[in-house]
Amino acid sequence: MMKIVNIFISILFAIILFWQVHTHLLYQLCQLEHTNFFMEDWDVFRASLQQMGGAVKWLGTWGIQFFEIPVWGVLMFLLPVLGLFATTACVLRRKAGANGLWIPLAAFVSVAQLFSLYDFNFYWSGALALCMAMGVLWLWSFLKPSMVRTALFLLAIPFIAWLLGSVALVYVLAGICLFFERKNWWQIILL
Repeated sequence: MMKIVNIFISILFAIILFWQVHTHLLYQLCQLEHTNFFMEDWDVFRASLQQMGGAVKWLGTWGIQFFEIPVWGVLMFLLPVLGLFATTACVLRRKAGANGLWIPLAAFVSVAQLFSLYDFNFYWSGALALCMAMGVLWLWSFLKPSMVRTALFLLAIPFIAWLLGSVALVYVLAGICLFFERKNWWQIILL
C-alpha cells in the first residue's frame, strides 16, 4: 500500500512542478535560451573538458537551447529537478527501506533545487550536475561488498570533481551519510 501512495505522490508532485513552471517561468526560459550561446564544435567540447566542471557546463549549455520550445522547454528545464527527485528517492529507499514514506524528503530536496533555478544567475548545469552525482551514488548503492563500494566511491571523487565541478562536495557528503555506518568508523576517519 505504501508503494502505491509513494507512486501517487510522485506523479502528483511532477504534475504540480510542471504546471508551476509552465505558468510562471515561460518568459525566463526564453530569455535563458537567448542569452546562452552554444557552439557545436569539437574544439569547443575538447576545450570544455580541459577545465574543471566543463563537461557538465557544456552539456548544460546544450540543453538550454531547447528552452524556448513551449512544452519541451519546460520538460527540459525540469529534467534535472525531476531526476534529482527520482535519484534522491531511490537512494533514500535503498537506505531506509521500502516501507518508509521517503517521498516528502526527496520532494523537499527537489523543490529546494527548483527554487535555486528560479534565480536567473544560477546555472542550469549546476542542477544537472547535482542530478548526475546523485545518480552515481544510487548506482554505487547497488554494490553489495562494502569494500568494493567504498573503493569505487573513493576512486570516483576526482572524476566527479573534474567532470561535474564543485558538486563533488555534495557527492562526498551524501556518500559518507549513505555508505558509512557507525560500525565502520575507521573508514570515515580514513576518508
